[in-house]
Amino acid sequence: MTGERRPPDAGADAVERLDLRGLKCPLPVMRTRRRLEAAAPGARLIVETTDPMSAIDIPHLCRSEGHRLIASERDGAVLTFRIEARRAGFVAEPEAPGEPDAPDRGLADQPKRPEKPEM
Repeated sequence: MTGERRPPDAGADAVERLDLRGLKCPLPVMRTRRRLEAAAPGARLIVETTDPMSAIDIPHLCRSEGHRLIASERDGAVLTFRIEARRAGFVAEPEAPGEPDAPDRGLADQPKRPEKPEM
């Protein structure tokens, strides 16, 4: 049942499962983000995916948006991530200037091409 959410089990330690097997990048990380944005602080989510890029994308999502990546594991082609939704009051810190994903990096920071000699 690709992309289907399973309801959490009853109890204080309820964990929701998000089955994203079969979906390709960027859908697994986008659906994970949407679910975490709707989750209560401290809620736990188990994400299952077969997209190899999720091994990079989902941990990056957790770091950049303040969610806690509790565990990640691989079983054959299936990647499983256990995530705790961020606590209230999280404020993302800007990335350091000069990092590849830094949002303030503009064309002025790019190396200039050498000019062509006139013939």
